[in-house]
Amino acid sequence: QFNFDQLSVAQPFIQQGRTRALAVTSAKRVPSMPDVPTLQESGFKGFEAETFTGILAPTGTPPDVLQRFSEALQKILADKAVQAKF
Repeated sequence: QFNFDQLSVAQPFIQQGRTRALAVTSAKRVPSMPDVPTLQESGFKGFEAETFTGILAPTGTPPDVLQRFSEALQKILADKAVQAKF
């Protein structure tokens, strides 16, 4: 059994010893897990995959709502504790 997951989701399970990281899908090793090889290093030449996390709003969302949301999001993402989780 195996799973591909975002590091932010998987890392707590790895740190707790509940699962084992076999490889990362990025082109380079992840600084927070330097002993985990990339899939390319593991023999899967040319393999590279990264995730995208986005926040979307419906077409027609009022500009003032988008502005308030953007300001709140910028404040949250400036928090060092939040950055550390990402």
